Amino acid sequence: MNVQPRTVKQAYDAMKKWDFSVVENYLERKKGYAVEKIAGMKEEYMRFLSLVIGEQTPAPISYEVDPFWHVHVLHTMNYIPFSQEVAGGFLHHNPVATEEERLALQDEYDGFIALYKKHYGEPDPAFWGGSDMVCICCCPGSISPLPQGMAA
Repeated sequence: MNVQPRTVKQAYDAMKKWDFSVVENYLERKKGYAVEKIAGMKEEYMRFLSLVIGEQTPAPISYEVDPFWHVHVLHTMNYIPFSQEVAGGFLHHNPVATEEERLALQDEYDGFIALYKKHYGEPDPAFWGGSDMVCICCCPGSISPLPQGMAA
């Protein structure tokens, strides 16, 4: 199976239609996030992934947005079909293990912010501050076909 490229807009439009309620409910009920914060995280998550998918580049994520991705990955019954629908394959979450690895991604973060500005304008500093906001669980995502036998 070949992974079919999606544009930034195609990926974003597909995500706008997606039901993220399982993620939103978990973040509110289990993690204690405010509804307004969750709405912002969701929007920035969709923008982040649309850039990773559409620009076909891994990118480090902000620690203010990463919790949304972490919770989404844990809800595999939602995440697997989501990956297939919006990315055309399995959207991997590849956390770094050390502070040194996180620091090495700061230049990539600056490049990501430039892409963000190109597609979405100035990023919200509450979610996308300086490169010091690169998450220790930074996730330069990649896309591959779904593993054999794993149906969406």
